[in-house]
Amino acid sequence: MSQGSCICNASAELKDYLDKTGQGVMSMDAIKKAEQIEKLARGVKSKMKQLF
Repeated sequence: MSQGSCICNASAELKDYLDKTGQGVMSMDAIKKAEQIEKLARGVKSKMKQLF
């Protein structure tokens, strides 16, 4: 699975977590998912820099 599709899937999961909880509240699962998205995004950014 490509990193781009992993980011999309993780973003959808994060949205579900946030929809289930109230506004201003984040579960540990949501925080971990956000960190995973950040890590994937950094990887994509790094690969893009290498190409140019």
